[in-house]
Amino acid sequence: MKTKREFCKELTTFVRKKYSQTEAMKFYIDVIQDFEKIKNQKPVKISLYLLLKSCDIRDIYKTAKIILKVCKSQDVKWENLLSKRQKIKLVNTRYICYYFIMNKTKNNDRRVAAIFDQNRCTVLHGCKKIENFIDIYHEWDDKISKLNLVL
Repeated sequence: MKTKREFCKELTTFVRKKYSQTEAMKFYIDVIQDFEKIKNQKPVKISLYLLLKSCDIRDIYKTAKIILKVCKSQDVKWENLLSKRQKIKLVNTRYICYYFIMNKTKNNDRRVAAIFDQNRCTVLHGCKKIENFIDIYHEWDDKISKLNLVL
């Protein structure tokens, strides 16, 4: 486990470097997982908040949290979610992530597509598919509303 100083230093170097959206997402998922382990230490919370004050970085952070929570609820590893696999469980989980990221953050379809290394039309199709599932199937409506409460 990392010390507070190493944790803050790693975040600071991330803020200074320019990564692609996918690399940034992988980094933030790792950071969130480390942060969950040491979240009771107040100086880390304050420095994390100060580092994430810029709007774009905060959106990436929110997006990473959404991905982690959706993956946890669907029993899917986030590494598989960011891959190109096309199993129906992974595809539906990706679509749920698209839906929540588009609705809960300021990210547009192009940015979400860059995060998942997909086409923007795929993101829009996924959001529309989830909306259709919610309208047609009651179990999907329950599933999405439960996830919405968690997020």
